[in-house]
Amino acid sequence: MSATAPTPVAPQFDAGIAPGRRIGLVVLSSDQVGEAAFRGIVEAAGAHCFSTRVLYRYSESREDEEDRELAEAVGQILPEAGIDVLAYSCTSRSAQKGEQAMIDLLAGARPSTPATTPLTAAQAALTRLGARRIAVVSPYKRSVHETVVRAASAGGREVVRSSCFDLGLGTDFARLQPEIIAQAAIAAAGDDTDAVFISCTGIRATAGIEQIEAATGRPVVTSSQALAWHALQLIGMPDAPGPGRLFARNR
Repeated sequence: MSATAPTPVAPQFDAGIAPGRRIGLVVLSSDQVGEAAFRGIVEAAGAHCFSTRVLYRYSESREDEEDRELAEAVGQILPEAGIDVLAYSCTSRSAQKGEQAMIDLLAGARPSTPATTPLTAAQAALTRLGARRIAVVSPYKRSVHETVVRAASAGGREVVRSSCFDLGLGTDFARLQPEIIAQAAIAAAGDDTDAVFISCTGIRATAGIEQIEAATGRPVVTSSQALAWHALQLIGMPDAPGPGRLFARNR
């Protein structure tokens, strides 16, 4: 059999995958929950998630090194094709560094791309819901929890009640039972709050939003839900569907 030259085929191109709806997501190396929760919401809405991971050492003494690694990870998400919004999936790190400082770090790594964090997103979500008096529930150790509570109360918002599970390991976050998270949120809601904020993308809180809202009569904002909602807002999808009263406000 004689070899033949290949027949040239003229290529035809389109705009690729999800043009205008590409979301870059940075998750921690230990994450078992947040990426799946975020991806489930945004991709059901018609956007597409491109993710990368970054090591988080839980050490303030190595913050500069963590910042460099985060900036490098951000730069590795579709560097040629580009993304339309950048989402960083760690609430506690955003609170510890400072909300604006974290946004500035992300913007420095992708200057032309709007960015959000769970803390930035939660603040926007609570404002959208008109929530001034809130309860905060988290899995963190008390010192980290208190940092998140202070951050959540920025802009004149009042945290009237909070509770934490006092956990130190990210692997324990993923093992925390959803039913226990829901019970803690229901107990924290009380009769004097406008909303409940469940902090941390590493816990299985998002699937229980409707249950908690039904039990308390209060809107519930979780870190992963808020991050997905805000990312969709930033890429111009204000009517996107999703869990809870937060997304119901879109419709």
